[in-house]
Amino acid sequence: MVENIAKESEGSLAKTLRQPELAEIKKVVDNLEPTLKSQFLNDFSNASDDALKTLNSKPTLLEYWKTEKKYFTSKKYVGPSDKNIDEVLSSITNVGDKNL
Repeated sequence: MVENIAKESEGSLAKTLRQPELAEIKKVVDNLEPTLKSQFLNDFSNASDDALKTLNSKPTLLEYWKTEKKYFTSKKYVGPSDKNIDEVLSSITNVGDKNL
């Protein structure tokens, strides 16, 4: 169960999933095989509260994650003008850069 994994890291996603407003997604995660459960907790460890709430309201999105995850995790985000995310971040960080 998610609780068993949460004991290892109290600041973890597993702990977050114990919140009552995430009950639907917690049920789905609890029913995943151990390997997939571990992958989910790793893939979504930095998910925002809004992302988790969306998953909770549409738990069928996890089916999509299970079948399409390799497609998305193998892609690199490309920003405007085909700049990679590191270049975009650098431009945003350097407030005076207007080259985007």
